[in-house]
Amino acid sequence: MSSTDNNSAANWVAEVTGATNISIVPLAEPGMSRAILLVTGTLRDGTALDALIKQESGRGPFYDTPFGLRREAEVMRTAARAGVPVPRILAVSDDESCFLMERLRGSAASHFRDAAEERSVRASYLKNLSALHAASVSAFPLPFSGAPDSRQAILSDMEDFCQIYERFCPRDATIEAAFVWMKDNVPQNLESPSLLHGDAGPGNFMHENGGVTGFIDWEMAHLGDPADDLAWLWFRKKVLRQDADLGDWYDEYSIYSGRPFDAGKVAYFRVAVLIRTSIAARMIQVRNPDRDLEMADIVVGLLGLALQERNGADVGASIPPLR
Repeated sequence: MSSTDNNSAANWVAEVTGATNISIVPLAEPGMSRAILLVTGTLRDGTALDALIKQESGRGPFYDTPFGLRREAEVMRTAARAGVPVPRILAVSDDESCFLMERLRGSAASHFRDAAEERSVRASYLKNLSALHAASVSAFPLPFSGAPDSRQAILSDMEDFCQIYERFCPRDATIEAAFVWMKDNVPQNLESPSLLHGDAGPGNFMHENGGVTGFIDWEMAHLGDPADDLAWLWFRKKVLRQDADLGDWYDEYSIYSGRPFDAGKVAYFRVAVLIRTSIAARMIQVRNPDRDLEMADIVVGLLGLALQERNGADVGASIPPLR
């Protein structure tokens, strides 16, 4: 199906679901990542179709990279088999330009009725994140090669991003130094590989009435040490939101997972997170030259500070603390 023609999209939805009276309305602007389309209609049994299409726009950071939509859809199917709440995948297009998934109840926004609901959502999310990390990766099919250990897993993930960087991005000394640092400083105490969400934290899960209804945006999912996902919590709560309660999230995750917080490992994976976000932001710049985008410079600057800190420099409050 065409990635830009709503008539083609409606015909495809009718073909894969048997639905009629199909309406398709854009929900998310293409160009920053992928387009999201709201799909409604009537199924053969008379019930309502309430779904979303996630669709390549050709302008997002992961278009024409290993992090394609079929890969994301297959990871979500695997997570569902492991008991993690995710949108149910209804179909993937033959050309892999989009997939159709159920529309989850609730909201991804951090808006709560009161502090009690906020605490309830946090507990629900961290219990589910712990369950994801505890799932047996050998028990379910994965759309990417398994890794014998978490050292190989992180190096493989970094190699994927290095190839994207070399194919598409302008040369950057900070990013290149970070790749070398990641390879030379892999922690010795990594756990056996877990399935990781790859972009964990607020904004990437749906919630309603005090509970999580599902994890969303699995495009960077991969295998590795759970501390990698905890570094994503740092990025989403400290960099994107300037939240003050990250330490509470880590403490609660430790209770549910049985893993004590390891600042050294989280600091290592913080560099990995900043590499990924730096490259994604640079890709958006390259593919959207008409946009005034400052995020890439901000994130690359944080990456440089994180490297300085790990190499012993005192960067003070220039970079958000780990907790």
